[in-house]
Amino acid sequence: MRFNPLFAVTSLAITGVIANPLTINVDTTTLFNKDLSADNHYGAPIPPWAPNHKPGWYYGTSNLCQDLLCLNEIICSILNLLPLNYLHCPAQPLHNPSSTGDGYTQTFSGLTGAIEANDYLTYGLVDTVAECKAMCNSVSGCVFVNTYHDVNGKVVCFPPV
Repeated sequence: MRFNPLFAVTSLAITGVIANPLTINVDTTTLFNKDLSADNHYGAPIPPWAPNHKPGWYYGTSNLCQDLLCLNEIICSILNLLPLNYLHCPAQPLHNPSSTGDGYTQTFSGLTGAIEANDYLTYGLVDTVAECKAMCNSVSGCVFVNTYHDVNGKVVCFPPV
């Protein structure tokens, strides 16, 4: 009989903790030395057509991680725990060949420039166009991609809205 009040208090305390949602303030600058929020264009605040631009991330299997945030398995696991207004990694594995029914339609080909738009979201480097599409699928609000091959043989991927 002495333990009934203790049990009741413990049950109430546990129920109170479970009923309240856990709120965590996220600061990707502390974690990755880069603001990966939508407000900061997922780490690439300056679009690729503007002076002093720099890609916000790299998604691929090459060793380009010296200057860029490399979206490897560990980083992706952490990012995928964050709210949707932060950069997320694609759910599919790297180098998954794109199917013909992937939802994308090629609009331009063989041009020497890229499209500029005021609705710019982010840009980064990938190894393949399929990886660029996968990144677009993981960025909230992305509906098309704009790719070009840079001088280092990487595909520059910037998915505007």
